[in-house]
Amino acid sequence: MGRKTETERLVSPERRHLGKMIKVLAERTNASGLRAQAAALGTPKSTLQRWISGEAMPSESGFDDMLLAAGLSHPEQQTYREAWKAARGNPPVPLPAPADS
Repeated sequence: MGRKTETERLVSPERRHLGKMIKVLAERTNASGLRAQAAALGTPKSTLQRWISGEAMPSESGFDDMLLAAGLSHPEQQTYREAWKAARGNPPVPLPAPADS
């Protein structure tokens, strides 16, 4: 009997781009390690990991709070908000399960 695996999902390019931006945002906290970076941004490590992968997205207000916590300039915040808006309309799509052979 096979193990149960989590459904694989196809993540949009917009979500992948936002995930990369969130990773940069986390690194800008100057905290050492993902757990410390997540704490500096006010979120659990597992949640930050899902945001970086594009599997999930922060809420708009939570995202704004992270931008402030990271100390971004106003123009940088605008760039991040535009990426968030683009990703918001592109949720991950479940991939069909592989056929049994």
